[in-house]
Amino acid sequence: VAVMAELKRVHDTPGVDSGRRAARRDSILQRRGLTPAQLEAAALRLAQNPARAQTVWQAVERRANDTTKIK
Repeated sequence: VAVMAELKRVHDTPGVDSGRRAARRDSILQRRGLTPAQLEAAALRLAQNPARAQTVWQAVERRANDTTKIK
């Protein structure tokens, strides 16, 4: 949830070009010790359980919108 919330914040930040956005995404994943493939695998597992995916996504949304969690 924490990683996805960070990635969502990057995605939702206005005025950031695609190159800088990609660099920020890569930095987040590297800092958390994740690869894009690992993130994709987690998403595929979540897709197998839509109710769980919805719960997780709601948690991501809450965390992404919580300005007290921004570093």
